[in-house]
Amino acid sequence: MRKTLINITSLFVSVVANRIFPILLLPVLARALGPEQFGHYVMASAFSYLLAQIVEWGFNMSGVRQIALALGDKVRLGEIVATVVSGRALIMVVLLIICAAASPWFRWVAPDATLYWASVAYGLLYAFDLRFAFYGIQESRTFLILTFVQYLLSFLCIFAFVRGGDNASLAFVIPAIFCIISVIVSVLLLRPLITFSRPTLPRAIAGIRGSVQVFLARNVFQSSSQLGVLVLGFFAAPQIVGWFGVNERITRTLGQLILYPLQMGLTPLVLQKSQNDQRRAVLIHVAGLALAASAAAFVGIGLFIFAPQVLTVLLGSSPSEAVRALRLLCVYPLIFV
Repeated sequence: MRKTLINITSLFVSVVANRIFPILLLPVLARALGPEQFGHYVMASAFSYLLAQIVEWGFNMSGVRQIALALGDKVRLGEIVATVVSGRALIMVVLLIICAAASPWFRWVAPDATLYWASVAYGLLYAFDLRFAFYGIQESRTFLILTFVQYLLSFLCIFAFVRGGDNASLAFVIPAIFCIISVIVSVLLLRPLITFSRPTLPRAIAGIRGSVQVFLARNVFQSSSQLGVLVLGFFAAPQIVGWFGVNERITRTLGQLILYPLQMGLTPLVLQKSQNDQRRAVLIHVAGLALAASAAAFVGIGLFIFAPQVLTVLLGSSPSEAVRALRLLCVYPLIFV
């Protein structure tokens, strides 16, 4: 139980690091790019996140469950990792072909071709990590350190090199490069604990089939807000899209900050307890949901009250339209739970 609490704390800090850095980028990019180009960045970012949700395909949940049940068996752990990697690689190839074939119709997402392909690259690479393996073997602190360094370096490089609308694509290219580096380091860290197997097409198909229910139940909902940004961008001016995108990212980040550490941290414990004491496993699961719901309600109320101040800090101003949009979206953390 003590190790589970440590993992939940590590996951909470990890989510803070992973989500706070993108939030901190908002005022930097809003001032560097200007209202119109920042709106285009928000559109491309929504498209990028949508691709990442598809590549993730629920593997972070299903992979954690399978690895938690195979602890101590290096060969079986390697097979699980190979299945997840194979599935994600196949999805990435399919999405890349679709993005290439449909690029003329996706130009409303990012008018500049460089910005479009940079967002595609980052979206495909963002979810291609091995966090599920670290979470499953309850080594969250290792992944915490790795991701913290990754996001810190990405933030510093973007802050240093993105100085105007002409190089907005660097806001995607830089973190994409660090995603690749992070995967390489993850493999080196996991090598003593896992006997890696070769990714294959049959494993890819089996992994995709095995995680489709998790994807439909979890990722489709999380992608709805990104679809909202893309639909809004089809009809509204870039500046309006920028305001809405900032609000959506704030509320989504808070929702993930509350639910994700509890969900990923408790899953291995619940699975282990369910084999011997199903009643206790259910109680742990219900207690986690109750705690998440209480925290979400508290955050939503605070966000509603301090919406003008939050927007002033992030954007340098708080237009009434943006404040109203943020207050409407403040229920999102609770819905996320």
